[in-house]
Amino acid sequence: MPIRKKNAATLFLSLVTILKLTAQPLQHSGAASAKVNTILLPDFYHYEQAKHGDTTYSYECYDKDMHQINMYDLNDVSEISSIKYVKRFYQSAPKPGNTISPPYLTQRIYTYQHPSSDIWLRINPQDEITHYKIYKDRVLRSEQVTISDPVSGQKRNVTFKYFKTEPVKAAQNN
Repeated sequence: MPIRKKNAATLFLSLVTILKLTAQPLQHSGAASAKVNTILLPDFYHYEQAKHGDTTYSYECYDKDMHQINMYDLNDVSEISSIKYVKRFYQSAPKPGNTISPPYLTQRIYTYQHPSSDIWLRINPQDEITHYKIYKDRVLRSEQVTISDPVSGQKRNVTFKYFKTEPVKAAQNN
């Protein structure tokens, strides 16, 4: 029996090695990874998470099919269909006799939808909508980050430039 376990482990390690070797041509070379890519994003977005005690605030990007986008793979803001601004926090410890709730909760604060190239919509939990006009030619801030691919560990240098967005007042009916 121990021989079979050893053969299974050897087979698994061989398979992992083969997969890594065949994936290498798809990875960036060292020279290519030194290139800095620039991506324009709306100014309400922040790449880094904000932490306050045990609470974390972060933005999550999704494509048109609502698949979460790995920021390592993002090339352009047009790939983003929506952005969720979420709050994650630990729930207090349950008291004896109470049912156990998930210890870590996620709460949506806002959802931003990108229905066209010149507008973003912010939707709050009460489904109130705010329209935001886009000014891509007005960069308000920028930051350079190094992002690691969660699968390969390959690093990519990215400069995020954040363009101005501005709430648009709704037209009044006369």
